[in-house]
Amino acid sequence: MRLEKAGITPEIRREALQILSSGKPNAYAEIEKLLGCAPQLSIPGKEMARLLGISYYRLQYLLDRNYLREKQKRLTIARGEATSVAGRIVASQKLKFCCWLPNGWCVDCEDESVTNLSEEVQSRYKEWLSSLERRDLRKEYLSLQKQLQGALVPFDQFAESVNLDIESKKQAWQDRLAAKIRQGFQVGYWSASSGETQELAAVEVTKFHFRQGMTAVELYKAEKPEPDDLSSGTRPRQTFAVDGMEAVRFYCLWRDTDNAQFSTYAVDGLTGWVIDCWSNLDDPFRLRPLFQRIVSTFHRL
Repeated sequence: MRLEKAGITPEIRREALQILSSGKPNAYAEIEKLLGCAPQLSIPGKEMARLLGISYYRLQYLLDRNYLREKQKRLTIARGEATSVAGRIVASQKLKFCCWLPNGWCVDCEDESVTNLSEEVQSRYKEWLSSLERRDLRKEYLSLQKQLQGALVPFDQFAESVNLDIESKKQAWQDRLAAKIRQGFQVGYWSASSGETQELAAVEVTKFHFRQGMTAVELYKAEKPEPDDLSSGTRPRQTFAVDGMEAVRFYCLWRDTDNAQFSTYAVDGLTGWVIDCWSNLDDPFRLRPLFQRIVSTFHRL
């Protein structure tokens, strides 16, 4: 079946939309089967939306609707639990801040040593450049060709694609290094945790002194995890205030561990703060309201 020539009758389209609206977890696969495309061919989301006569965003909403409803339900329950947790205010005299922590949580580390942030990135960048010098594209091409049993583009086209990817990564490294030079120095680190191993929750506060002023979004871009390390993540949509500072939020799940991370990036002049909250719970939504409560009580001394 060639998608560019695919035409579906009103009856099939109506049946496909009914499947899509059913909320079944395998609705997309059922529609592909209805259209005669599975299992040999998987239809891209935008092409599926075109075939069904709906917008791509509408398609995404219908596919994710049940998940979003369940997410909201769990968050509502978790918010109620978070407000009833007993705790106390804990202060860091070295980093000069305080925040609320649940009873039973312990401070694990408090360090005010200074780290030049650009030095580490510069070192990693040089290591990456050295790894490029050891690459043998011809050898990689022959190995990949063997794996695919000859079904591969010509070597020149393969090499061009690899080199374009390398140039893109070089630019990303250079942008990251420029951001770290501007970000300046890490001047303090503090952490606390629940102390439990099976259901671990922790909060980390990192303090920075910038060489040049940065916005909260710029601090987020300099400190956020690498996309390849994450299975999912949000993007800051709007700023909010933490202790009078401009701040943005970021939430993600790590790919290999599925650990949840809830982060806040806040700036005030040449000082920046990153508050990272972690959890290894199977339910990534359970502790988010508790983490929000911790962040909302952050106060500089």
